[in-house]
Amino acid sequence: MSPTIESICQSLSAIAPLKLAEEWDNVGLLLGDRSAEAHRILTCLTITPAVVEEATELAANLIVAHHPLPFKPMARITTDSAASAMVWNLCRAGIAVYSAHTAYDSARLGINEQWANRLDLTSIKPLTPSLEDSTVGSGRYGELPEPMTAREFLSFAAKSCGSTRPRLVGDFDRSIRRVAIGCGSGGSFVGA
Repeated sequence: MSPTIESICQSLSAIAPLKLAEEWDNVGLLLGDRSAEAHRILTCLTITPAVVEEATELAANLIVAHHPLPFKPMARITTDSAASAMVWNLCRAGIAVYSAHTAYDSARLGINEQWANRLDLTSIKPLTPSLEDSTVGSGRYGELPEPMTAREFLSFAAKSCGSTRPRLVGDFDRSIRRVAIGCGSGGSFVGA
């Protein structure tokens, strides 16, 4: 017997508690029957028409995606737009959708913290701590083991994430010790 979609949702919520999501976000089980058994699960960053097609071909009945679909409420579910056509096709195929999005970004060992660890930061803290638990929250910042120039950090960060075309704006010779990370657009961390 396969686990239910609800039990998968509970396990995912234990990793990335949905209460950590930004209030504008759409997270959790967004589409589907909680009581259905999860026979085959497909994971992806973003649901696209190709992902819906692949899930259908593989007979998956749950997609765990980082980015939510739907993101915003839909007044109509028709095939007239790409997003609503995907929702229509997912419903027709009996495929559920779960997204943790900003809850996972903010979680302990979530995306922001994984990047901080990959960059060997120490004394890692959230940029915006949760009111309930100051060890989790939006973004992360921490200290490099040793100061380095912006040029050295650019090279180090590029190697750490496998980037072949890093870019830097500003003074290449400036000394850097503290680094902040804001996955996603990061717009809420930047002053106007």
